[in-house]
Amino acid sequence: MEQEAGKTQVSAGQLAATFNKHFKQAKTIRASNVSRDFGKLKSQKPALTDDDNTQSPAEWFLTEAGKEKARSLVASAIDPSTTDTDTDES
Repeated sequence: MEQEAGKTQVSAGQLAATFNKHFKQAKTIRASNVSRDFGKLKSQKPALTDDDNTQSPAEWFLTEAGKEKARSLVASAIDPSTTDTDTDES
């Protein structure tokens, strides 16, 4: 999102609406589930996401570790011979 729209933070509602608009063939996601799942990523070590509670509604963003994980996942999707040794699909 940062590269495409110049935004570094987004609310769970905005993220869900954007996903649902662009990936209609996928199952619909809910903002409450985005917040729940990003909260889980926030509690991991290292944290992949964090939130800015000074915004209303709170806005989520990727940490540096999250950006690196995203780059790794994109690279492995583009070139399957690229392996991500730290992928946790659960």
